[in-house]
Amino acid sequence: MVIQKSKETFRLLCSKCTDVNWVVQIVTDNFIENIEETNRLYQVVVPHSYVSNYKGESVKYKARALQYAIEFGNALQDDWIVHLDEETNIETEA
Repeated sequence: MVIQKSKETFRLLCSKCTDVNWVVQIVTDNFIENIEETNRLYQVVVPHSYVSNYKGESVKYKARALQYAIEFGNALQDDWIVHLDEETNIETEA
């Protein structure tokens, strides 16, 4: 599973950043089984009832999930946000 591999790569990379307060959120429309969640790595499941209205336009699919994460997440102004999808693979050499 690509998400599982990316999760492990992020965990490995971020664990080396001892001076950075990092969190990985996996935003999805459906709960993913077998994802070991911690206070630094967890899933955010978009409710089926959520309807996005970004700049007056209804959004769907990945954009809907990302918009939900932005609207209801707890990222601060200076936080970095990296958006990946299920086809994206991150490597430790990146």
